[in-house]
Amino acid sequence: MRLPALKALLIYAALVGGPVAGLLGILHLGSRLQAPPPLGEAWRTVSLATLRGTLLTPAGGALPALEVQQSGVYLSVAFDGARFAGRLHGDSLVARSRGRAPAVLRAECGAETPVELRATFDRAAVPHRLSGVLAVEGRPECPRAFFTAERVR
Repeated sequence: MRLPALKALLIYAALVGGPVAGLLGILHLGSRLQAPPPLGEAWRTVSLATLRGTLLTPAGGALPALEVQQSGVYLSVAFDGARFAGRLHGDSLVARSRGRAPAVLRAECGAETPVELRATFDRAAVPHRLSGVLAVEGRPECPRAFFTAERVR
């Protein structure tokens, strides 16, 4: 084989082999990634109570719905007149209110009180279930509200 042909073969191998090796490396690293659980949809609240054992029911008698919008691990949650922004950590959700507090906490803690929503996703339950707590940040005198919501099908 002549020297120019060998040089062309080596350049071709580098220009084709390099990207192929890079692609195989990326696929190998990505094979360990797992998608977060899908939470983005409507959830029906089945229970809502305070730490004092008081069942919280609005004047109309219906419990507030929980609406989740999801982009990967990032979430936007609407619950009881409040909006939350947060993220998933495995099967756990942590979000903080943006603006108004949920109606169930407004009477005792004020409308503009920052609230944290923490919930756990139970994918083994049928239907899927979210169980969590609403707590006012930095105000231990405010009641905590515990909720359970089921996926609406």
